[in-house]
Amino acid sequence: MLLSGPVIKGRQYQDKVPTANILMEERVPHGVYIGESFNIDGDSLGKSFVFVSDYAPDTAEVYITGYWRNDLYGKFLSVENLEKLDRDDLRNIYDNAMNAWEERNVSAMS
Repeated sequence: MLLSGPVIKGRQYQDKVPTANILMEERVPHGVYIGESFNIDGDSLGKSFVFVSDYAPDTAEVYITGYWRNDLYGKFLSVENLEKLDRDDLRNIYDNAMNAWEERNVSAMS
């Protein structure tokens, strides 16, 4: 599965990780996906988490792992090889993130 479109401005929350909000040319069903993001020249920007909500079905919120280089507003992006994550996948991701956080912070407090 593939999604593509221009990057538009989102709400720009200062307390969350930066994401690229893609105005999808063709809708993807709501859910959480993983894939790989590419620019218009076909250059890989990195592995990505993609969030499509039912309250904003035309927009995909894309977190590109490790991408902190450039402003992407107005640029055309595609996310390829989309794979929808199920509840078990999401639980594992959250559990792994919590375990990593606890290891860093509990050892720092000891």
